[in-house]
Amino acid sequence: MVVISCYFLSVSIIHAADESQDKSNNNEEKVLDEIIFDAPKVELRDRFNDFMPLPTTKFKVNSQDIANTNAVTIEDTVRYSPNIEVRRRYIGDNNSVVSMRGNGNFQTARHMVYVDGFPLHSMLQTRWNGAPQWNFVAPEETESVTITYGPFSPKYSGNAMGGVIDIETRQPYQEEWALKTTGWIHDWTHFENEDTSLGYKTFFSYGNKQDKLSYYMFFNRLEGFVQPSNLQEDTSTSSGSSGTAVTGAFRFMDTRSRDSIGFADDGEEKVEHNILKMKADYEFSDSFKVRGMVGFLIRRAEQLNVENYLRDSTGAKVWGGSSNTDMSIGGRTFQVKASNFNVTTRDKQDLMLGLGASGKLGAGWNYDAVLSSYIKLDDTLRSSDENPSDPNYDKSGSLTQFQDTGWQLLDVKFNKNNFMSNSNLKFEGGYHYDHARMETIKWSVPDWENDERDEGTFSSSIGGQTDTHAVHTNVGWNFRPKWDLQVGGRLEAWRSFNGYEHESEGEIGGHDHKNEQAFSPKLSIGYKPSSEWEYQFSLARATRFAIPEEMFSNIDDYDDNNVSNPGLKPEVGNHLTFVAGHYKPKATTKVNLFFDYINDTIFNDTSDNVSTFVNIDLVRTMGVELVLKRKDFLISKHDFSFNTAFTDAEILFHPGNPVAHGNDLPRVPDTRIKLQSVYHFFDHWDGMVALNWQDDAFGRVENDDPLDGSGGQSEYLFLDIKTNYRHKNFTLSSGITNLTDETAWTGPHQYPNRTFVTDLSWKY
Repeated sequence: MVVISCYFLSVSIIHAADESQDKSNNNEEKVLDEIIFDAPKVELRDRFNDFMPLPTTKFKVNSQDIANTNAVTIEDTVRYSPNIEVRRRYIGDNNSVVSMRGNGNFQTARHMVYVDGFPLHSMLQTRWNGAPQWNFVAPEETESVTITYGPFSPKYSGNAMGGVIDIETRQPYQEEWALKTTGWIHDWTHFENEDTSLGYKTFFSYGNKQDKLSYYMFFNRLEGFVQPSNLQEDTSTSSGSSGTAVTGAFRFMDTRSRDSIGFADDGEEKVEHNILKMKADYEFSDSFKVRGMVGFLIRRAEQLNVENYLRDSTGAKVWGGSSNTDMSIGGRTFQVKASNFNVTTRDKQDLMLGLGASGKLGAGWNYDAVLSSYIKLDDTLRSSDENPSDPNYDKSGSLTQFQDTGWQLLDVKFNKNNFMSNSNLKFEGGYHYDHARMETIKWSVPDWENDERDEGTFSSSIGGQTDTHAVHTNVGWNFRPKWDLQVGGRLEAWRSFNGYEHESEGEIGGHDHKNEQAFSPKLSIGYKPSSEWEYQFSLARATRFAIPEEMFSNIDDYDDNNVSNPGLKPEVGNHLTFVAGHYKPKATTKVNLFFDYINDTIFNDTSDNVSTFVNIDLVRTMGVELVLKRKDFLISKHDFSFNTAFTDAEILFHPGNPVAHGNDLPRVPDTRIKLQSVYHFFDHWDGMVALNWQDDAFGRVENDDPLDGSGGQSEYLFLDIKTNYRHKNFTLSSGITNLTDETAWTGPHQYPNRTFVTDLSWKY
């Protein structure tokens, strides 16, 4: 791979042999962007954030890139972007969490995602359930996705330690209609279970522009059956053959390197979601524009097909009892409970609201204000105590609900050229406020499918709130013709309050209110010796405060008992990056070096089936990224991109678990390599081949989990293909993801096997 990297770097040097004259001037803005080829005509919202380019590396995915990707859902669009991964277990996964640079995919609170300035990242939860709200964006409406790495802009909080994904959608410039249907199929094998799963998506949109008003709406329905996600196992195995002798179970090393017996999985799951979204822009005048968005999601997931592997001597299924029941196989004794085979349903109704205004204030000042709210109208998990096929099944179960849960956010930003009457100065500043509230309540109910909470018995509840006030400033100075400087900072005041835990036997107690303040300075210097070359060196401190789940979660999930930790300290990171970029009309080359020291890293640690969030005293991350993009590479009509990243994330000091000293930070692979080749056969016909390789990574701070099979993050090499054929208003696409049918794991979950995707779209 090093040879390949050197080869492509040499090609870029050949392309750069003839440097053009420097056409920059004192007022020229820096652009660290990817090449955009043949962009279609669209209406774009005002890009207030482009006023002062972020002092860090950026990577841009445009609409043509999206068209040449098997992008069924929006998270697919970043599939081939450098040093990033979205852990998606299946199409329609509600837990598609992000990993960037030296941050694992269970550190989701270190990644921020926006669509048209409105936040999509979760402000409540992290780990597997802290995925961004991807559902509220469709690939079909997306004009571009820009990824920035690291917390180098004062505009963003420490939640940008990993980076920011900024999705920009388009608005129509005339009346338009669109209809698209997508279908997929994939075979899968999950331990002792295998099957073929099908799914489809139907997308319909309408938009128009009438004078000063432009509006767009879409309806998206996705339905599919997906592979099992979890294995039921017992880790308390012992020598001997006591209890009921069974067949069908198997012995293996689990994700924590424990001698385990696997005896069931949660079976094929059915997922469906329906999304209705509307957005509009209105231009009252050149000085005052408003924009708004409303999104409504209905989602249902059913796990009703639990696969029980256990059989007795007659071939009948064995279910276990209300408490642990001894069973034996192959000279090993293990324990099974009837609840191991329970079935579940989950219903969600989410509402997302966004309102923005931008314009001019006079004297050269511009402003942009965004108010958004995310409300969980309903989030209900229903679980049975036994499997419906169990002879002892009596319909009893549990009901778990989120209530009064969601977040609100306000961002107001100002900027000005010719700051302090100096043509070489720019100013940007603003105010930020956010509030997050989480409350989870669990009841025991006689009828798990139909009973409401007032028909059950209270079991437990947890809750808590956080809010943050922040102000930020940034000054840009072109102090010499080819040099610029950015100096800024972010001052934050954070608090947690109203935290509590209740159980059926009474109140455990409330948590003390906490208040924290932090100042995060930023510094960047850029040098642009010519129109083709650019260099950027940036330093930043970032502070990330804990979110509600990290402090207040005390609800069991899977086989872990979650214990809250309201005493968590904020993460404080010191970040450094150096970016070198070379740009020509048909070629872009970038090299990024990064170095991070993070104190008090917030990490979820599990020991003896007890899970809690802890602070790791010191983590060091460093690495390098190489990004190449070429048009007409080697031959005409051939577009090519290549990126690779080498990352070393090490736990330097962790007194709470000294075994971790010197170990890798979990879920951060050492190497990522991505390649995408697109050939334009004709104006109406394209073909794509892509490769996505990622090294393995441990899942635990002890670095003792197996890396193959159901363990840490297994190594994978995915090969994807796609072709698009356009005829008048129709487009027919067909592709295969994971062409070689590679089996790979992310913790206890499998990545999708070979998946065939076909779609037909019509636009008018």
